[in-house]
Amino acid sequence: MEDEGVPGKSGKGLMFVCALLCVLAVWLAAQWQSGALAFQANLAALAPGIFGSMLLVALFVERMIEVFVSLWAPPQVAAHQQTIAWWQAQRGRQKRRIADLLAELNSTPGLSDERKTVIAGLLDAARQQIEQADDKVDAEQKALLPYTIQTTKVTTWVGLMLGMITSAAGFRFLSQIVVLAPISAAGLPLSVQEQYSAFIAVDVVLTGAVLAGGSKLVHQIFGVYESYTTAWSKAAQARGVASSS
Repeated sequence: MEDEGVPGKSGKGLMFVCALLCVLAVWLAAQWQSGALAFQANLAALAPGIFGSMLLVALFVERMIEVFVSLWAPPQVAAHQQTIAWWQAQRGRQKRRIADLLAELNSTPGLSDERKTVIAGLLDAARQQIEQADDKVDAEQKALLPYTIQTTKVTTWVGLMLGMITSAAGFRFLSQIVVLAPISAAGLPLSVQEQYSAFIAVDVVLTGAVLAGGSKLVHQIFGVYESYTTAWSKAAQARGVASSS
């Protein structure tokens, strides 16, 4: 039995493939003598629109993944999910009932002892039902766990497939942020054409992987960009104030 946290055979194989691809990339760069690519001059103005379009496409890919997974998932998944939703709704109803009973108990003047006893009994019953609902939800979630693990693998592969298909069709991220001469331009040396082809291939893979990550991943990337631009703007303002003084 393998220790937790130690990569298994599949993990070691993946690491080997990644290392091989890195070596291949370095060798190809040396053979082609690829040059550096420049960012678009107005990238700051283009970035919100680029990320907005990425977010929109990622949302479409997410919905497509849900459709594929709903067709693939076994009926037990839907049964467990519906049971979880019912017990969660039951828990919510009992919490609202407790809130109403406590409001009556604390805000009703001259409440009889008999009614207080009834309210105490109703509160105990509601709390017991909440505990029962929690236990049922936990049991259903544990029963759903094997399907969730399997579904996660399926959604990852389906998302990567749909993302790469979308990217191969023409919607790409890196091509929008760098200055890239078209491959059909006359007089381009062979090394530049090879670099262009390699760039497109990498762009398809990376854009496909980002789209497979869903809209949350796009939000995170855009958040990092906003943090960077905000920090850069504050630093520029600070330098301007320091120079003026």
